[in-house]
Amino acid sequence: MKEGDECMRVRAFYGVVLALLTGPAFAQNVTFDIFGIQIGDTPAVVTDALTAKGFAKYREQRGPSFDEQVAIRREKIDAFTAKGALKEIIYTRDADKISIMFTAWPDGEKVTQVFYRPNITPEDCPSFKDAAEQKYGKAIKYAGAWIDRPVEKKKGFGERKSDETISVMVKCSLGDRLIDMGLFGAPTMLNRMLDKADGEAIHDF
Repeated sequence: MKEGDECMRVRAFYGVVLALLTGPAFAQNVTFDIFGIQIGDTPAVVTDALTAKGFAKYREQRGPSFDEQVAIRREKIDAFTAKGALKEIIYTRDADKISIMFTAWPDGEKVTQVFYRPNITPEDCPSFKDAAEQKYGKAIKYAGAWIDRPVEKKKGFGERKSDETISVMVKCSLGDRLIDMGLFGAPTMLNRMLDKADGEAIHDF
Protein backbone atom coordinates (compact mmCIF):
# COMPACT_ATOMS: atom_id res chain seq x y z
CA MET A 1 0.00 0.00 0.00
CA LYS A 2 1.29 3.44 -0.90
CA GLU A 3 2.24 5.77 1.93
CA GLY A 4 -0.33 8.35 0.81
CA ASP A 5 -3.11 5.77 0.82
CA GLU A 6 -2.10 4.63 4.30
CA CYS A 7 -2.16 8.21 5.54
CA MET A 8 -5.66 8.68 4.13
CA ARG A 9 -6.82 5.52 5.89
CA VAL A 10 -5.42 6.68 9.25
CA ARG A 11 -7.08 10.08 8.92
CA ALA A 12 -10.38 8.41 8.07
CA PHE A 13 -10.03 6.27 11.19
CA TYR A 14 -9.34 9.41 13.23
CA GLY A 15 -12.54 10.92 11.81
CA VAL A 16 -14.49 7.94 13.11
CA VAL A 17 -12.95 8.44 16.55
CA LEU A 18 -14.00 12.09 16.57
CA ALA A 19 -17.53 11.07 15.63
CA LEU A 20 -17.60 8.69 18.59
CA LEU A 21 -16.46 11.46 20.90
CA THR A 22 -19.15 13.89 19.80
CA GLY A 23 -21.97 11.74 18.46
CA PRO A 24 -25.34 12.13 20.18
CA ALA A 25 -25.86 8.37 20.28
CA PHE A 26 -22.96 8.05 22.73
CA ALA A 27 -22.74 11.31 24.63
CA GLN A 28 -25.31 12.21 27.27
CA ASN A 29 -25.66 15.87 26.30
CA VAL A 30 -22.96 16.64 28.86
CA THR A 31 -19.94 18.74 27.98
CA PHE A 32 -17.15 18.99 30.53
CA ASP A 33 -14.76 21.91 30.74
CA ILE A 34 -12.28 23.53 33.08
CA PHE A 35 -12.00 27.29 32.55
CA GLY A 36 -13.70 26.73 29.20
CA ILE A 37 -11.11 24.16 28.06
CA GLN A 38 -12.54 20.94 26.65
CA ILE A 39 -11.06 17.62 25.63
CA GLY A 40 -10.07 17.92 21.97
CA ASP A 41 -9.13 21.61 22.09
CA THR A 42 -6.00 22.86 20.32
CA PRO A 43 -3.09 24.63 22.04
CA ALA A 44 -4.30 27.95 20.61
CA VAL A 45 -7.76 27.53 22.12
CA VAL A 46 -6.20 26.64 25.48
CA THR A 47 -3.98 29.73 25.46
CA ASP A 48 -6.86 32.04 24.62
CA ALA A 49 -9.12 30.53 27.30
CA LEU A 50 -6.55 30.66 30.08
CA THR A 51 -5.20 34.09 29.17
CA ALA A 52 -8.75 35.42 29.47
CA LYS A 53 -8.87 33.95 32.99
CA GLY A 54 -5.62 35.64 34.05
CA PHE A 55 -3.26 32.66 33.66
CA ALA A 56 0.24 32.93 32.16
CA LYS A 57 2.36 30.20 30.61
CA TYR A 58 4.91 28.86 33.08
CA ARG A 59 6.55 25.96 31.28
CA GLU A 60 6.04 23.68 28.31
CA GLN A 61 7.29 20.25 27.34
CA ARG A 62 7.52 18.96 23.79
CA GLY A 63 7.48 15.46 22.33
CA PRO A 64 7.15 13.68 18.99
CA SER A 65 4.42 14.56 16.50
CA PHE A 66 2.23 11.81 15.10
CA ASP A 67 4.41 11.44 11.99
CA GLU A 68 7.53 11.43 14.16
CA GLN A 69 6.06 8.64 16.30
CA VAL A 70 5.56 6.57 13.15
CA ALA A 71 9.15 7.29 12.13
CA ILE A 72 10.39 6.30 15.60
CA ARG A 73 8.60 2.96 15.28
CA ARG A 74 10.38 2.42 11.98
CA GLU A 75 13.67 3.45 13.62
CA LYS A 76 14.16 6.26 11.12
CA ILE A 77 14.68 8.96 13.77
CA ASP A 78 15.85 9.15 17.38
CA ALA A 79 13.04 9.34 19.93
CA PHE A 80 15.02 11.74 22.12
CA THR A 81 15.35 14.37 19.40
CA ALA A 82 11.74 14.27 18.14
CA LYS A 83 10.12 17.44 19.47
CA GLY A 84 7.58 18.32 16.80
CA ALA A 85 4.53 18.52 19.05
CA LEU A 86 3.45 19.99 22.35
CA LYS A 87 3.15 17.39 25.10
CA GLU A 88 2.32 19.51 28.16
CA ILE A 89 1.89 23.16 29.06
CA ILE A 90 1.71 24.42 32.64
CA TYR A 91 -0.01 27.74 33.34
CA THR A 92 -0.11 29.63 36.62
CA ARG A 93 -2.24 32.39 38.14
CA ASP A 94 -0.67 33.50 41.39
CA ALA A 95 -0.45 30.14 43.23
CA ASP A 96 -3.10 28.39 41.13
CA LYS A 97 -1.65 25.88 38.67
CA ILE A 98 -3.17 24.11 35.68
CA SER A 99 -1.41 21.45 33.59
CA ILE A 100 -2.69 20.71 30.07
CA MET A 101 -1.68 17.38 28.55
CA PHE A 102 -1.82 16.96 24.76
CA THR A 103 -1.87 13.91 22.52
CA ALA A 104 -0.34 14.22 19.04
CA TRP A 105 -3.11 12.96 16.75
CA PRO A 106 -2.75 12.80 12.94
CA ASP A 107 -4.16 16.34 12.59
CA GLY A 108 -2.12 17.87 15.41
CA GLU A 109 -2.01 18.18 19.19
CA LYS A 110 -5.30 18.09 21.07
CA VAL A 111 -6.09 18.22 24.79
CA THR A 112 -6.60 14.79 26.35
CA GLN A 113 -6.10 15.59 30.06
CA VAL A 114 -6.29 18.62 32.34
CA PHE A 115 -5.11 18.88 35.96
CA TYR A 116 -6.20 21.96 37.88
CA ARG A 117 -4.66 22.54 41.31
CA PRO A 118 -6.24 25.55 43.01
CA ASN A 119 -4.54 27.44 45.81
CA ILE A 120 -7.07 26.55 48.52
CA THR A 121 -6.92 25.19 52.05
CA PRO A 122 -8.64 22.11 53.48
CA GLU A 123 -11.19 24.48 55.03
CA ASP A 124 -12.21 25.44 51.48
CA CYS A 125 -12.99 21.83 50.53
CA PRO A 126 -16.75 21.86 51.26
CA SER A 127 -17.38 24.91 49.06
CA PHE A 128 -14.96 23.56 46.41
CA LYS A 129 -16.84 20.26 46.24
CA ASP A 130 -20.19 22.06 46.18
CA ALA A 131 -19.05 24.18 43.22
CA ALA A 132 -17.89 21.05 41.39
CA GLU A 133 -21.20 19.31 42.07
CA GLN A 134 -23.06 22.29 40.66
CA LYS A 135 -20.86 22.41 37.54
CA TYR A 136 -20.55 18.68 36.76
CA GLY A 137 -23.39 17.06 38.70
CA LYS A 138 -25.68 16.58 35.68
CA ALA A 139 -23.32 13.92 34.36
CA ILE A 140 -23.25 10.23 35.26
CA LYS A 141 -21.55 9.33 38.52
CA TYR A 142 -19.28 6.32 38.25
CA ALA A 143 -16.40 5.03 40.42
CA GLY A 144 -15.88 8.30 42.25
CA ALA A 145 -16.00 10.50 39.15
CA TRP A 146 -18.43 12.01 36.67
CA ILE A 147 -18.49 10.55 33.14
CA ASP A 148 -20.14 11.84 29.98
CA ARG A 149 -21.63 8.54 28.69
CA PRO A 150 -22.86 5.22 30.06
CA VAL A 151 -20.36 2.47 30.83
CA GLU A 152 -20.09 -0.45 28.43
CA LYS A 153 -21.58 -3.75 29.54
CA LYS A 154 -19.18 -6.61 28.99
CA LYS A 155 -20.34 -10.08 28.06
CA GLY A 156 -21.26 -11.96 31.18
CA PHE A 157 -20.66 -9.92 34.30
CA GLY A 158 -18.98 -6.56 34.72
CA GLU A 159 -18.75 -3.24 32.96
CA ARG A 160 -16.10 -0.78 31.83
CA LYS A 161 -15.68 2.73 30.54
CA SER A 162 -15.36 3.00 26.76
CA ASP A 163 -12.14 4.44 25.35
CA GLU A 164 -14.08 7.55 24.29
CA THR A 165 -15.33 8.28 27.83
CA ILE A 166 -14.46 11.70 29.19
CA SER A 167 -14.39 11.89 32.98
CA VAL A 168 -13.96 14.49 35.70
CA MET A 169 -12.64 13.62 39.14
CA VAL A 170 -12.57 16.09 42.03
CA LYS A 171 -10.38 15.59 45.08
CA CYS A 172 -10.11 17.80 48.13
CA SER A 173 -8.34 16.61 51.27
CA LEU A 174 -5.37 17.42 53.45
CA GLY A 175 -2.98 15.93 50.89
CA ASP A 176 -4.55 16.61 47.50
CA ARG A 177 -6.79 19.32 46.08
CA LEU A 178 -7.44 19.10 42.34
CA ILE A 179 -9.78 18.59 39.40
CA ASP A 180 -8.71 15.96 36.87
CA MET A 181 -10.47 15.88 33.48
CA GLY A 182 -9.37 13.32 30.92
CA LEU A 183 -10.09 11.14 27.92
CA PHE A 184 -10.04 7.58 29.29
CA GLY A 185 -8.67 5.66 26.30
CA ALA A 186 -6.34 8.22 24.68
CA PRO A 187 -3.21 5.97 24.76
CA THR A 188 -5.13 3.00 23.35
CA MET A 189 -6.73 5.08 20.61
CA LEU A 190 -3.39 6.61 19.65
CA ASN A 191 -1.70 3.20 19.49
CA ARG A 192 -4.42 1.94 17.14
CA MET A 193 -3.81 4.88 14.84
CA LEU A 194 -0.05 4.34 14.95
CA ASP A 195 -0.52 0.63 14.18
CA LYS A 196 -2.56 1.52 11.11
CA ALA A 197 -0.07 4.14 9.97
CA ASP A 198 2.87 1.80 10.53
CA GLY A 199 1.28 -0.86 8.30
CA GLU A 200 1.47 -4.61 8.52
CA ALA A 201 4.71 -6.41 9.27
CA ILE A 202 6.66 -7.59 6.24
CA HIS A 203 7.94 -11.16 6.54
CA ASP A 204 10.51 -11.32 3.74
CA PHE A 205 12.83 -13.96 5.11
